[in-house]
Amino acid sequence: MFDIGIFEFVAIGVVALLVFGPERLPRVTAQASHWLRQLREQAQSARQTLTESIDVDSGMLKDLADLHPRNIARSVMEPVTEATAAIKAAGSELTNPSPTAAPPTSAPFDPDAT
Repeated sequence: MFDIGIFEFVAIGVVALLVFGPERLPRVTAQASHWLRQLREQAQSARQTLTESIDVDSGMLKDLADLHPRNIARSVMEPVTEATAAIKAAGSELTNPSPTAAPPTSAPFDPDAT
């Protein structure tokens, strides 16, 4: 996840031991793990709230990137674009009249004609 090797873990441990001392280090690590657990619970709660508020089936949501507005719009608009494509394909004959038909011409307005 963070791409941290064994050397980095040892270096972090040595720095933590020097900063906090051997007496306070177990208490600090327990407190840090407690904060991390709370942070994970809050993130899960926020994700659940977001999925409920946008009314997306939890089976559809596989990653946090699925919550990006473009991805949400794409998933919601996908059936509409398929229907629109079908309508455009069927209506292309109506929008492109045959070249033999003459365009309608309008007569100029004549106020004395009445």
